[in-house]
Amino acid sequence: MEKVIIYGMGINGQRLMNSVFNIGKDSEIEILALMDKAEIKASFPYPVLYPDSLVQLSYDYIVVTSEQHYEEIKNELMVKYAIQPKKIILWRTWLYQSKNHYCCLCGHTMPVMLKFGQESPVFRSKKIVGGGIRWSRCVFCGSLDRNRWVQYVLEHQTDIYTRSTSVLHFAPEPMIREKLRAEHCGEYITADINAEKKVDRIEDITNISFPDDTFDFIICNHVMEHIKAEAKAFSELKRCLKTGGKVIFSVPVCWEQKTAEDDAVTSEEQRLIEYGQKDHVRLYGNDLKQRLETHGFKVSMYRVDQELTKEEIKRMCLIPEDTVWILEK
Repeated sequence: MEKVIIYGMGINGQRLMNSVFNIGKDSEIEILALMDKAEIKASFPYPVLYPDSLVQLSYDYIVVTSEQHYEEIKNELMVKYAIQPKKIILWRTWLYQSKNHYCCLCGHTMPVMLKFGQESPVFRSKKIVGGGIRWSRCVFCGSLDRNRWVQYVLEHQTDIYTRSTSVLHFAPEPMIREKLRAEHCGEYITADINAEKKVDRIEDITNISFPDDTFDFIICNHVMEHIKAEAKAFSELKRCLKTGGKVIFSVPVCWEQKTAEDDAVTSEEQRLIEYGQKDHVRLYGNDLKQRLETHGFKVSMYRVDQELTKEEIKRMCLIPEDTVWILEK
């Protein structure tokens, strides 16, 4: 167990504190205290001390969260409190050297990951995979658990990085987009229906402008739950694929029920109650494989807990039930 003191309770300090606190014992990190020279009036789940208390504590690191004042703080701690230099570390350096968690998109290791997602009673009660709040955003590149699982499948279950291929990427995840731009050796086109997005093409997934048999791969993750005309969208994806081409596909899923969709659910309030988000038009369920097959694809399923060990899942901060599907034309 690595024992640390977080010095500086600004934005960085509070993020680190919240990450360790919410992950708990699994983080293999113990925060002994929070520390700042300034008076701290907010309440925290750890003791809040001043530097004079350092002589009473046994710790591995004082993690300084202020990059601007790091050298000044380090010098004061060394001179005034006789702290060994090796025990004073900038928060980013501390994150780099820790091996608890690993991001396959940026290649960094880190002691904790950060919070993201939005709260919803539906996400909790229906155990929707890919929705709700969790502590698994990469500190360095910002990737989410589902982004890392898509990347893992791309690397281990396709040849997208090893041969020249044509790729169309709908609603591109920034981290995957940048990795493909850097390492993919063929044609790579990003697309979105929203003209405000920074993409190569404005495209409606239900009416794609490209000719038949254009792409080797189409990447389409967490898109179809927003698309009312699902059959038309899948027809367009299939049309644009070359023979043998593949769609990399995922959506939020509730494994405890069949797919739920109701034409009478039209308002944002109703959608929030039924599907967990106001911009979702259905909640996919445990009949998803059969549903995908009805659109004429050969379907392969890659679920986290069927591909990785418990240790690998924990290290990459993935959701065990998260699934990526490869749909082959």
